[in-house]
Amino acid sequence: MKRPLIIFIMLASLSIVILGFQSLITEPEVAVNINDNVVPIVSREEPVDIMLATDLHYLTDALIEEGPVFDDLFATGDGKMLYDLERIVDAFITQALTSQPDVVVLSGDLTLNGEKLSHEHLSEKLDQLRAAGIVVFVTPGNHDLNNYHASRFTKEAVYRVEKTTPDAFRQMYQSDSSHIVSMDDASLSYVAAMREDAWLVMLDTVKYENNSEQSPSEPSGRVRLETELWLEDVLRSADEQGVQPIVVSHHNLLEHHPHMNRNFTIEHPRRIKEMFQTFGVRTHFSGHIHVQHTAVEGELYDVATGALSVYPHLYGAVTLEKDQTLHYQAKSLTIPGDYAIEGRDKAVDFHSYSQATFEKISYDKAMQRVLLYDLPLDETRQMATVFSKFNTSFFSGTLKDDHQQIKALPGYGLWDKAGDTSLKWYMFSELSGPFFDHQTIEIRHE
Repeated sequence: MKRPLIIFIMLASLSIVILGFQSLITEPEVAVNINDNVVPIVSREEPVDIMLATDLHYLTDALIEEGPVFDDLFATGDGKMLYDLERIVDAFITQALTSQPDVVVLSGDLTLNGEKLSHEHLSEKLDQLRAAGIVVFVTPGNHDLNNYHASRFTKEAVYRVEKTTPDAFRQMYQSDSSHIVSMDDASLSYVAAMREDAWLVMLDTVKYENNSEQSPSEPSGRVRLETELWLEDVLRSADEQGVQPIVVSHHNLLEHHPHMNRNFTIEHPRRIKEMFQTFGVRTHFSGHIHVQHTAVEGELYDVATGALSVYPHLYGAVTLEKDQTLHYQAKSLTIPGDYAIEGRDKAVDFHSYSQATFEKISYDKAMQRVLLYDLPLDETRQMATVFSKFNTSFFSGTLKDDHQQIKALPGYGLWDKAGDTSLKWYMFSELSGPFFDHQTIEIRHE
């Protein structure tokens, strides 16, 4: 007769254990402070003009001594114009001073490898914009913080230099606090009021705390749990006030290419996408992949601007109209200077020089692969030329206009002989269509 009492006691004890366990896994509470006295950058009756750039990969000239070591880094790189980074950033500053946007946004990988001196010199350059009344907002990329690759270069060797901590980053790039709606305590994320009805959410997705001498710069990204909870409260507050949020992070929220998913797309993005859908977020700006490309899922747009440091040196000219319609136009930065190219009698402008450099890097990469196949040399050269033209167009976001010319090249059909290679898969997955305009975008917020 005592068995029911024993069972009852056991069940009660089990319930207590379960409740105790649940309390351990309950999501942490996040106190979100919303600045009720925030000062919008422009009035509600005005459009907002934004100049957006990403992946500057700036390395101050003070850390570069030209010679074989730096030459090798450039020759084996991914198209970053390493010898011209100072010139590129200066041209961007000049363009911003000429265009006079309300806001300049830099979405990560501001520096080559997080050198503190590069960050300091870049922030000094951005002071020119601040002095002209242009508000500057930045978020870090995977190269920017706690990076053990931070280096200076001599002719013969590479030496480590001081890297940048998150606290130092925040202090160097801190914006006018009067525009800040809220700051996240768990990351470098924050929200700024561009207009009374439009907030800019600068979302930190970088795993800088994971970096070490063994893993100098973690390329993948994620949103911390505490930051996710903060973000949800921010978006809920925006929704209650009739505010349209525009979100910016370094990593992509949507997949842009099957070849550019791992380490590029934010880990476990479903929860973030569901949150955006709930609160009506339609625009996410990103970078990281260096490609000018827009991915769309339902009503959500993820616009990845091409790397400023890589041909064709694009930045985004964005206008948010009074009715919340957003216009985005990718523009190629004008960079002064003439350059000599081997095999050409006359010097060319920087744009042509940079294009030739990127095409050669793409060509050499393809030749390394196709030379492994037992094909005549002239055929391998034709195939490498096809890949070079494709890769340049893909990175520029112009395949919609260029794909027919690429398919008409002599080496295009030869790629079938190469079998199922990664380069062929990477190229054909885009050349099979459909084709979109990745440089001009309109997003309506209804």
